[in-house]
Amino acid sequence: MLPRKPRADRLSTSLVCLSILIPTVSVADDGPTNSQAVTTSNAVSASTLLLPQTLEKHGARIGSIDIVTDNIFDSDDPEESRALHRLANKLHITTRPEVIRTQLLFEPGDAISAQQLGETERLLRSNRYLREATITPVNLNGDVVDLEVRTSDVWTLNPSISFGRGGGKNSGGVGLKEFNLLGSGTSIGLGYKSNVDRDTLSLKYFDRNLLSSRYQLVAEYTNASDGYSQQFGLERPFFALDARRAIGANFQSGRQTESLYDEGEIAQQFDFSSAKHEFHMGWSNGLQDNWSKRYFAGVGFDSREYGPVMDGPYPLSTIPDDKRFVYPFVGIELLQNDYVTTRNFDQMNRTEDRHLGMRASFQFGYADRIFGSYDSAWLYQGQFSNTLLRTSKSTFVVGADLTGRIERGETRNARLSLSGRYDRRQSENRLLHVSLTASAGKTLDLENTTYIGGDNGLRGYPLRYQAGDSSILFTLEQRLFTDWYPFRLFNVGGAVFFDAGRTWGHDPVSGTNYGWLRDVGVGLRIGSTRSGLGRMIHIDLAYPLDGGKDISNVQLIVEARKGF
Repeated sequence: MLPRKPRADRLSTSLVCLSILIPTVSVADDGPTNSQAVTTSNAVSASTLLLPQTLEKHGARIGSIDIVTDNIFDSDDPEESRALHRLANKLHITTRPEVIRTQLLFEPGDAISAQQLGETERLLRSNRYLREATITPVNLNGDVVDLEVRTSDVWTLNPSISFGRGGGKNSGGVGLKEFNLLGSGTSIGLGYKSNVDRDTLSLKYFDRNLLSSRYQLVAEYTNASDGYSQQFGLERPFFALDARRAIGANFQSGRQTESLYDEGEIAQQFDFSSAKHEFHMGWSNGLQDNWSKRYFAGVGFDSREYGPVMDGPYPLSTIPDDKRFVYPFVGIELLQNDYVTTRNFDQMNRTEDRHLGMRASFQFGYADRIFGSYDSAWLYQGQFSNTLLRTSKSTFVVGADLTGRIERGETRNARLSLSGRYDRRQSENRLLHVSLTASAGKTLDLENTTYIGGDNGLRGYPLRYQAGDSSILFTLEQRLFTDWYPFRLFNVGGAVFFDAGRTWGHDPVSGTNYGWLRDVGVGLRIGSTRSGLGRMIHIDLAYPLDGGKDISNVQLIVEARKGF
């Protein structure tokens, strides 16, 4: 469907005529003048003439920009012109061209930039209502080139009935979500969910380009069986590598019952109220020498209150002290411009954008009683990721995450997480995936207890099976991507996996620790490139090799996840 044959035929004819009619021009080091044609020889191929890199080298400028928004299915393709496909296209409202135009990083008259074209494609593909996005130079007249921006929609109205099972517990829900309201790019949803922790009824609104601007608006309210949560945020982020300014405010608050687990069962509970608000601003000199350096400053508010669950069957042995921090903060971020596109990696049969460059950020703030804090403290957080190995078939990406605070000279709620991910392409339809994650905590707040089990990677065991302040998890997975594409709606894949992990350190309920836990299993993956849900259904059968005698010999996990 990308591109359509009539456009390709017209482009081919135009380029052939162009290569014949344009005379040979000697191009100076400073590039061609406005009256010169962008070519160095009649022998230069038509496709080379319109490469973004070639156009940029010779100083071409952007003329007209044609926005083409394709529907969900290509009616010119016999495989996508069945009654179901035609009905979906008829009922679906395609994305309005002005919504796409708002997100472009260029406009008519700008000097063409291959980097900006590629980044704009990534920006467009990050929208849940789009499946694909391509930007193609289609016509060259002197040093002015016209562009075609073509996008493909997905089905965005999603009434849902969900069921999941993980770690021996069931979950489910019903809802109605629209990710592209009337083709505007606005998302709105209403849903009910039930899981082991609580029942929730939620309403959410999200607009990535508020009033055709670069501002984002998010508003969400959730009424739960044990409390509530609410969020409101308005932000103009660093939407591009060359963006120079950012500003935003976010407000979150809520109350709920938190549970502490032992071998997958609730051991203690406590009432937990929290509020976290932030206002920040950011500055940058844009993209320089393939790097973006960004600076941040702002003010944060973080409040946490603990209490007993009235008449609850699982009383907490000790109630922690309440906390409140009000603090100014500063931060810095370094981001390397290094992206690649791939397919059949974490998704099936769709373009995936991977960042393989370095990314590093660090932020710290100081809370004091004069600002309204309960006590003085330094608060800090940092992230790092980079690719250490990259070949035509393999990548090895590492990452680190650090959070915590220092109160009266003592480290509290500190956690250092390290990760490594190795992927090797064995064939177009086979990928070997290996990952290792480890975290070490010190004096963690009660709500941040580390768990490992069927709900976070150790698939053969009940959810939250082991607790502590530190953990490690190893996963070896052979992924299979098939060409089976039933009704042009679903993609089907599979996996064979082995997991091993454990926790250690402080367990707030002093539960049983079995040391290393291992499992093996097989799984089915069902995804759809035609739906805005962006989720992949996992159906796994996992067999535990360790642990207590009272756990099931096989665990069935059914869940929807973002990736493979």
